[in-house]
Amino acid sequence: MGVAHTRLYCGASGSPLPTIVDDNFIAPLYFLVRFWYYCVMKRKLIALTVILLIINIIFAFLTAVYHTDWLLSVTITTGTILYHFAMRLIVGFSVPEKWNPNSPWFRQKPFEKRLYKKIGVKKWKNKLPTFDPDSFDLEKHSLYEVIETMCKSEVVHEVIMVLSFVPLFFIIFAGTPAVFIITSVIAAMFDGVFVVMQRYNRPRLMKIYNRIGK
Repeated sequence: MGVAHTRLYCGASGSPLPTIVDDNFIAPLYFLVRFWYYCVMKRKLIALTVILLIINIIFAFLTAVYHTDWLLSVTITTGTILYHFAMRLIVGFSVPEKWNPNSPWFRQKPFEKRLYKKIGVKKWKNKLPTFDPDSFDLEKHSLYEVIETMCKSEVVHEVIMVLSFVPLFFIIFAGTPAVFIITSVIAAMFDGVFVVMQRYNRPRLMKIYNRIGK
């Protein structure tokens, strides 16, 4: 299987980054994905996390010195964003590589097909970037290895979705609920899109894998 299959499975389109938005695709989410592609992939994610850490430390120091509300707000905001980036790094490196794709957790539920058709997954899934395209390359990995990678990718994004709501607990101490709620909801929705993509694509690969006799 060649490049065309790889694109189908990993959700990449013909160009490194799509520039056309389908009518049914949510524009804000699309541009958020574009930001992720340009600024966050691989080593850039680490660099951006370090930069956010430095910025947060600076504003935390200024807040401690000047005790102004706007500095406190900036410190809380940058700290919350820093959490989401750092948490993604930790989860990505912590989740195991090997997964059983036949596990009930990874089986597509009956309602999912109808849901994915309704939200038009087929039309926009190829516009989503992949964190590590090589891990989905069927010229470098076996079909089963790619399926395992898809399972891992799903779990990573699912764990991130749950952890995205951890900052809500800080509302008790820091106040400013809007900052925590908005960032948590947006982050969870962002990763939810990638969960949907994996759950939409993987059953098709499983059918091919089972048909060729494993």
